[in-house]
Amino acid sequence: GASKKLVTRIVGGKRASQGEIPYQVSLQNENDMHFCGGVIINKYYVLTAAHCVPNADTSSISVVVGTTDLQKPHSRHLVQSICIHEEYNPQILINDIALLRLQKPLKFSSRICFVNLPKQNQTVKAGSIAEVSGFGIISPEGEEAGHLYFVDNIITNQTYCRELFDTAANITIQDTQDCANDPTIQKSACVGDSSGPLTVSGLLVGLVSFGLYPNICTSTEYPAVYTRVPSYIDWINKNIEKIKIKYISARTMALRILCLLSLLAFSQAGLLPLFDPRIVNGENARLGEIPYQVSLQYTDSSFHFCGGSILNDNYVITAAHCAEAIGSFNVKVIAGTIDLSKLKSEHNVIKIIIHEKYDSHNSWINDIALLQVETPFITSKTVGHVPLPPKDFNVKANDVAIVSGWGRLWQGGPTTVRLQRVNIFIADHTYCQYIYNRINYNVYPTQICAYDSSIEKGSCHGDSGGPLTVGGKLVGLVSWANGCASSSYPTVYTNVIEYLDWITANTA
Repeated sequence: GASKKLVTRIVGGKRASQGEIPYQVSLQNENDMHFCGGVIINKYYVLTAAHCVPNADTSSISVVVGTTDLQKPHSRHLVQSICIHEEYNPQILINDIALLRLQKPLKFSSRICFVNLPKQNQTVKAGSIAEVSGFGIISPEGEEAGHLYFVDNIITNQTYCRELFDTAANITIQDTQDCANDPTIQKSACVGDSSGPLTVSGLLVGLVSFGLYPNICTSTEYPAVYTRVPSYIDWINKNIEKIKIKYISARTMALRILCLLSLLAFSQAGLLPLFDPRIVNGENARLGEIPYQVSLQYTDSSFHFCGGSILNDNYVITAAHCAEAIGSFNVKVIAGTIDLSKLKSEHNVIKIIIHEKYDSHNSWINDIALLQVETPFITSKTVGHVPLPPKDFNVKANDVAIVSGWGRLWQGGPTTVRLQRVNIFIADHTYCQYIYNRINYNVYPTQICAYDSSIEKGSCHGDSGGPLTVGGKLVGLVSWANGCASSSYPTVYTNVIEYLDWITANTA
């Protein structure tokens, strides 16, 4: 008969490249052998499954971070304390969740970072594409991997999963559990490391808990069961000793950018500022075609994190959430190029002006900022000012707009080094408000929506802070979207026309 079995492997996955899943960790025993996965949620805490740490013995566990290959040298951290959910039941594996507090804080980088947490009880729809990762075994024969692999799965319908497990093994699937598999191919019947992270659009929605069958590596029929993370956000927050994790905040935002957290193009959960946008179906911009487009980069790493536009000789206009992410880092503006790999003009940022009423907790309202540069821009064929619209400029639904940027060409792919541009359409404002109100988000009169009505549903366009133009005039700044959901959810832009006085007052 069928029996419950802890899941410890990933079959047929893709190998992760360095920094692709920066929140994944390996839990190792006193012999430095990998036995479970886990996920970084802030600089002191790792989330894992309770069944991985049943004895809460900190002396026998270390946490390895920032690597995709356990054979290579890596950074190892000792555990100070373990907090297992007080209602964890090892017999039936409910409330299978635990927190590990590290002795020393992690230093975040492009390879070590935290995952985005969902809101308490945020729903994850059946049919959503989810990514699960781990250092498990990659063949049904059981060869040890040692490499980090990931695989796409589909969230299974809860009712179907309940019936399946109830009939097969008399196991009751709880509301605090989710199921996922790929019923079409055998590859992912064995899913993930024990306690490997399951993410939908970059949000952590599950931890691998258990599977079914004498050997679940042969079963596409039975999904793997996950601890449903959104059910435990309040518990996590209560137990992490006042190190608060906000849904989004300035400090975490800077790290979030460095972390390169990908938003899956199939998002059905969570709205996020477009930090990892793609320009889908775009075309290469010609040199001098968009002379006001700039790239914002961290000075040390030359890592492109946002777009912007040259306003005049001394100022760049961008989104407030981009400016906020600068934090204490040194930032430079790259102008006069369509190719980030080539020589170009660099300008250091010396002053940041964020709109005084910008609010990241209220639909990113007033998402606008100005950056003053140290050396003035010198206009040429490839460097120019973006034309601002007059106050009475009328932007109507279905107007053709152009958005540009060095976004990603596909989910998880590299940032393109060639500037991309794409034609999209202004969305009807009432429709945009209506569709976002249905998922409890406001769209304000100071915002403007645009979408791609082509078949490429799920495309996110442009770089955060990058320009949206109509008739050659700057009308919008890329702000946020429903996690690259679909063509039915437009991208939301800051409506520049509403801020002309503010711009004048702050650049005088």
